[in-house]
Amino acid sequence: MSLPPTGSLMNINETNRTVEDPSIERKSVRIYGILQDHDFRACMAILKDPKTEEKLQLDTQSVEPFSARVGTFVQVIGEIETTTDDQRVTNGGVAMLRCRVLRSMDGVDIHMYNKALKVQTEFLTSCSGPKI
Repeated sequence: MSLPPTGSLMNINETNRTVEDPSIERKSVRIYGILQDHDFRACMAILKDPKTEEKLQLDTQSVEPFSARVGTFVQVIGEIETTTDDQRVTNGGVAMLRCRVLRSMDGVDIHMYNKALKVQTEFLTSCSGPKI
């Protein structure tokens, strides 16, 4: 039995490029942001990037009910999908994240978290360079 992918670190603005870059479709990603809205009846939520104010639609069907409240800092792991169903897209975009994991990250220093993500990304990029 194989484990599900852990998800590549991405920003909301990167996931919203799904239309231009179809290779992102169905990719397992790990994203963080502010939970801006949550409709538990429709199993949908909106995640907002605290820096850029960009938004991402979340399909929360697999993680309902969850304890994070609107306005809290959360991390989400799931797969990116595109949708053309206008009723399910409320943020004006076409990217949607189908959540597998949604956890509250309240109390995390966002500035230090961003620094750590940057250092980790640089390290992983340097490690995946050409093999000698």
